[in-house]
Amino acid sequence: MATTTPAVFDGKFIKYPIRFPDGQSTMYSSFVFNGEFEIFEGVSQEWTARLLTEMRSFAAESRNQSNVDRRFSEVPTGQPDSFAMSGTMLSQFDVYKSGRLAIFKATSYEDSPAVTQRRMMKTLRNFRWRQLYEVPNEKGACLPGIFVSSTGADDISNIGVTFRLADHPDVTIFLADRSAGDLSSLTSVQMSELIWTSDAIGRVIHLHGPLRYRPSMMAGRLGTASFATVTRYDGATDYAYLVTVQGDPKAAVDMPDLELLVQRTAKYAAKGVPPVSGEELERIAKAVAASVKRRPIQ
Repeated sequence: MATTTPAVFDGKFIKYPIRFPDGQSTMYSSFVFNGEFEIFEGVSQEWTARLLTEMRSFAAESRNQSNVDRRFSEVPTGQPDSFAMSGTMLSQFDVYKSGRLAIFKATSYEDSPAVTQRRMMKTLRNFRWRQLYEVPNEKGACLPGIFVSSTGADDISNIGVTFRLADHPDVTIFLADRSAGDLSSLTSVQMSELIWTSDAIGRVIHLHGPLRYRPSMMAGRLGTASFATVTRYDGATDYAYLVTVQGDPKAAVDMPDLELLVQRTAKYAAKGVPPVSGEELERIAKAVAASVKRRPIQ
């Protein structure tokens, strides 16, 4: 599973910071739930201690800033190996445990600073680490290694997680859950067309079959599936399978927009192992789509 690369701390702009350990980027991934998460794996406690010390010093020194937007106040977290601060433009918390570091940032571009701070503190209270393959039985958001419980109807989610097959690193599986909103006005067919024509996947997209957009079930809801041969910008030929499900912002039960994109990128095939064929990729993708289910809530 792809997580945030520690290279973001080098001070350089990284266009796609969510990556696999070998550096392969995942341009679609997003860790947003009422704010933006950065999730790091393999971080030492000593390195984190230095980071938290630097953050505390930064917050303390910022109180002398003449610009009020650059001032921050430290906020008690009640947790070990953690730090939180709040300002007029940004509220943030950092939490570390056993090699994993999570950083959450909530901005005040649309809300007042007080609302943003409350949103940050609510997220911190509802935050906990999640074990590998753990499926919580309460309402909330699952991100790589963490869970944020929630009962609020005003949650904003844009969570897109990318996995890679252990035996076939040329196959990536991107699954997205986005709060129903403006884009939900698009049908699943229209959303599929938008994704295929966005220029992000490849230079040329050739959709297969006499019925290019086919009805498909995912998470117990009706959506649209399509399969394509992709010509990448470097001229390589690959395959991709897409499933989209239209969300409903007016539904009584949470009905988010869903997206599943399973791709083969042949250049990432394991040494000595041929890339999966188009037929095999389509089989894998259909199996993944059928396995996606809504979590049981108690």
